[in-house]
Amino acid sequence: MENIKLKEQLLAKFENIKIDAIEISNQLIIIVSKENLFGVCRALKENAAFEFDYLSFVTAVDRPNNIEVVYELISTKKNHRVRVKVNLTKESPEIDSVTGLWAGANWHERETYDLFGVNFINHPNLTRILTPDDFEGFPFRKDYKNPEIVRMPND
Repeated sequence: MENIKLKEQLLAKFENIKIDAIEISNQLIIIVSKENLFGVCRALKENAAFEFDYLSFVTAVDRPNNIEVVYELISTKKNHRVRVKVNLTKESPEIDSVTGLWAGANWHERETYDLFGVNFINHPNLTRILTPDDFEGFPFRKDYKNPEIVRMPND
């Protein structure tokens, strides 16, 4: 489906809530509030017009004034994709988990939690996945201070 047609369908479907839809480098991006994320994602997955059955990735970007969480959704049946973005405050970066919609979000959300400090509410096992359990801080945040001494697992 062409991005223009998909954008029109998305804006029509979500006319009762505030979403922005833009196209950058032939990639359709919709920006939603954290309160509307789960409902929008459910509609994107379950609505026959969209059928986004595959979550390719979840990640975050540390912007100067906020943390941006990014979801890449693909419809293998309709051969289209959309990127969903949500802006969170740096002081309280939390958002609903989408593991109930796409089981593959489990690992991606854990990685995003571990590296950026985003708390995914209702995640089934939100624990560190790449760093030790006692690791302090979130290494992909711009305010992260690298310690002078790094403890190796066998030390």
